[in-house]
Amino acid sequence: MQEKKCGELIKQIYCAMQKNANNELRAEDLTFAQVHLLFTLEQQSAQCCLMKELERKMGVAQSTVAGLVKRCAEKGLVDCHEDEEDRRAKYVHITEKGLTVCADTVEKIHRSEARMIKLLSKEESAELIRLLTKVYTAVSQSD
Repeated sequence: MQEKKCGELIKQIYCAMQKNANNELRAEDLTFAQVHLLFTLEQQSAQCCLMKELERKMGVAQSTVAGLVKRCAEKGLVDCHEDEEDRRAKYVHITEKGLTVCADTVEKIHRSEARMIKLLSKEESAELIRLLTKVYTAVSQSD
């Protein structure tokens, strides 16, 4: 059997986590990507962000952010408004309902993370976090 490469394993882990999250969120008519948008907005100091900035922070294309924002707005999770000085710029603000979704989702995230490391000892879990942090640092640095 061929040994799996690190990147392949990370991708498979991410896909499995995303699939599990989507299955859990389906009952609330939400997706992993929509919740990611809400958490990104929640973490901003004003809980508001320009669409262009959301693209950068989430690492996705403009069309993806536009679709996510549209669906979240239809559900009352975000509000959108144009910049008064530059009508091309659009602000997205998380609503109280969106903040409630974030609070309700935190427990699901904790359960998912616990499931992910349930076969590891405390020492192995700490080592995994240490190594993943090093890997992230390496891949996020520009040459």
